[in-house]
Amino acid sequence: MCFKLKRRSYRKRWQSWNDYHILTIYDILDRALGNWRVFIDSEKRFSRRIFNTESPMNGKNNRRNHDFQIDAFLVGSCHTADGAYSLLCDLREERRDALAQVEVNALRTRAKIARAERNLQHSDPAERLEAQADIAEIRAIEETLNNNINAARAELAHIEACIAKIQPHRKFAHLPDPEAHEAAQREEWAREFVYRAENYLLTAGTIPHDHFASMRQHPDFQGFILPAIDGIKRMMDEGRIGDLLSHRPAVTALLEAKDVRSTD
Repeated sequence: MCFKLKRRSYRKRWQSWNDYHILTIYDILDRALGNWRVFIDSEKRFSRRIFNTESPMNGKNNRRNHDFQIDAFLVGSCHTADGAYSLLCDLREERRDALAQVEVNALRTRAKIARAERNLQHSDPAERLEAQADIAEIRAIEETLNNNINAARAELAHIEACIAKIQPHRKFAHLPDPEAHEAAQREEWAREFVYRAENYLLTAGTIPHDHFASMRQHPDFQGFILPAIDGIKRMMDEGRIGDLLSHRPAVTALLEAKDVRSTD
């Protein structure tokens, strides 16, 4: 009995010593890696902001989004032509703003070069070196800047072509854009709820309670969403999963990759 008590006490002392050193090691590592974690977190945030995706296919090549990404993942995620039009309007506005900002920056760059060239004749050697550095800095990024401008123009042209393809199929094309964007919300959300429910049923076999609660708040839950989900479950019970998986988004069918650039 005494041996067991001593052994327990020994184990307790050893555990306390071991825990102390483990905590000490973790404290040291935490201090040593603290800045590295901050760096990694900032890099992740930067990557998400620039690439807008956590996919490994994040090479942008001076583009915000490639044509394929716009067709398959952005416009392809919409369920109605009006919903796709709303999204494309956002993309178009962002690219237009970027190109407009380039013009502003070009004026600032010209002013910076003018000041630098004037300072090349300065009596102070440090001022002359600073002027040379400013000019070299601007020249070094000229090629990248031109590539960015050309890519933005090409992306904007593709967005415009997508809009031209979708425009004839819109229900609310007769409305001003702000009203059309609002009018598109109801059907777009209803179909999005059905699409998410279908993916939940196909992958997990059930619909999460929070998603189900959100669906019930939609005014078309009884008239459209619930019957659509019943149809999905019926097809799954009949073993027609292949038919569900082969379903192609309606908006994607409007944007054939081979003629998306043509508006005829």
